[in-house]
Amino acid sequence: MSTPQDEPHDPSEQELGTGEEAESPEPAPSPESPPERRGLARAVTVLGLLAIVFHFTLTAVYINPVSVIGLRWRVTVTDYLEPLFRQRWSLFAPNPPMLDRRLDYQCEVDGDEGLWLSRSDDLLETHARWRFSPAARLRRLETAAVVATVGSQDEIMDQLVAAQDEADEQAREQVQDMLAHRVAASIVSSETAYRLVLAYCREDLGHDPDRMRYRIVTTEIKPYSERDTPGESEPKGMNMPWLGPDEFDTLAVRANEYLEVYEQQKQQAKSEAAELAAATAGEGVEDNG
Repeated sequence: MSTPQDEPHDPSEQELGTGEEAESPEPAPSPESPPERRGLARAVTVLGLLAIVFHFTLTAVYINPVSVIGLRWRVTVTDYLEPLFRQRWSLFAPNPPMLDRRLDYQCEVDGDEGLWLSRSDDLLETHARWRFSPAARLRRLETAAVVATVGSQDEIMDQLVAAQDEADEQAREQVQDMLAHRVAASIVSSETAYRLVLAYCREDLGHDPDRMRYRIVTTEIKPYSERDTPGESEPKGMNMPWLGPDEFDTLAVRANEYLEVYEQQKQQAKSEAAELAAATAGEGVEDNG
């Protein structure tokens, strides 16, 4: 037989002091975020949106003809977008790119220059068989390294170079300046390829090489309409200089030295042209006299 002491204890009755049923409490509100935290979240959101707008604006400018931005700003826009954000809108155009590029590398240890090696073909074959293999990522790294060295195909720039003879002196100088800065930028950007080659040499040798170098081999792809035409185009190689694993900082120095030599040659050419013009004018005065 149960006694009052044996009855189950109801905490609500003890807290309320009565045996009546308590009303359901209202949901407790969440604590408000501190004002500084809300301001930080807004700032991050605004900065993120501005970064997105900035990136896609430059992308839109990048894929437009050079006349939209002019030669002066094209180098800046290209440096920002290449090689990571490069666009190839000419892939399905009437004249798609018809070049095949391969990266070869060479490692040197104790004065012994190793053989030229390449992983490009194997990576392509592996990627063709297994789409979700590490070969796809490595192939993208190689492509980025090649583009960082030689730049992307620029039909507008090719047309400007071809039309230099018919352009005025200022336009020719502007095109030459742009080409020189592209070369200097490629020297600095070649660090991407050198670091990839360093990784290849480490994997082949089991340790760092004393020096390494690479070359970009370019072969023209025969158009489909000429597939039955005999003969193949001759591959062309672009050899890069030797570089030690601890010499990456020298690439920027080499680029600056290249630009300094270019400026010296340009000033010398201007001086020679001025002297020639003065001499020609002097001869004309003597003839008239």
